[in-house]
Amino acid sequence: MPVIANSNVFTLTQLTNMLGPDHKIQTLVANLLSQQNGIIADAGWIESNMPLGHMGEVETGLPESFYTGYNQFVPVSNGSSMPITESSARLEAYTQVDARLAEVGGPSQVAALRVRKSQQQLESFNQTFARNVFYGSRANPTAFEGLSSRYNSLEAGNAQNILDMGGTAGTNASIWLITWKPDAITCFFPQGSKAGIEHRDLGIQSLQSINTGTFSDTNTGLQEVYREHWCWQHGLFVQDWRYAVRMANIDMPTLLAKQGADLLDGMIRATHHIPNINSGRPAFYVNRTIAEMLDVQTRDAVLSGGQLKYEVVDGVNTMVFRGIPIRVCDQLLLTESRVV
Repeated sequence: MPVIANSNVFTLTQLTNMLGPDHKIQTLVANLLSQQNGIIADAGWIESNMPLGHMGEVETGLPESFYTGYNQFVPVSNGSSMPITESSARLEAYTQVDARLAEVGGPSQVAALRVRKSQQQLESFNQTFARNVFYGSRANPTAFEGLSSRYNSLEAGNAQNILDMGGTAGTNASIWLITWKPDAITCFFPQGSKAGIEHRDLGIQSLQSINTGTFSDTNTGLQEVYREHWCWQHGLFVQDWRYAVRMANIDMPTLLAKQGADLLDGMIRATHHIPNINSGRPAFYVNRTIAEMLDVQTRDAVLSGGQLKYEVVDGVNTMVFRGIPIRVCDQLLLTESRVV
């Protein structure tokens, strides 16, 4: 059976459902996002403790414990920790459609055309968010830091949670196992802001065009459009790196030739690198090609049969491994550099 989601891990849809009738639009948007993006369906969300980020502490050492006898003093011992601050990011966009075009078929056509535009924008938000979860870098000051830049060295302190799958060229991919939980790895929205995407219907606006050359008598003009504004503020908080495992350096050409890494072996190993996998909401994330080869390897390896199968998770027929959902994420690259 799939791993039962921890009750303390609130997904974006669950969180917006708790916020009352004033957030109906956001609840609808969260539902649409969850249907199209496995990360959003899995990830835990919390409200941060800062207006523009989230502050927490990473434990760097445990306090000592002592065996003692009667009439002996017990030494005072404290653990050590290091404060960390994660920055949030603001994803923003406008959608608009020509008012004359939208009104050709009457009021129902207006609504239908605007819904299609909205769905396109949501899909763009999906892909941008998912890409940033895995590949966001401090080099882009307007985005948040993703996972690859945190799990990027076999010599780092968190190297025990980076499994080297043997690839040496620049045609590598990764499988990620993430256990979402508030005190380990979670997403957040800034303090005092709304959970999820903020949506504003700006109605009909006059769009001004400059130097278009559309008309022979002038280079400027106005056009009536239906316009909407979209904004999503969010961040990624990694307090305990032990709750994510990166299976790195999966060479794609050799994998497709059925001569590459043993994916199922690596996934078994990954589950053993999570301290308590049942304490949160775990999921594997793979690109579409790896999902295909997982099926192939399961068919070819008789001894591993029965580990990979399909079950209903959150009402959706989902590929699972040892009860853990496997989510396809098209933003995971096939061209990663070797992690060394």
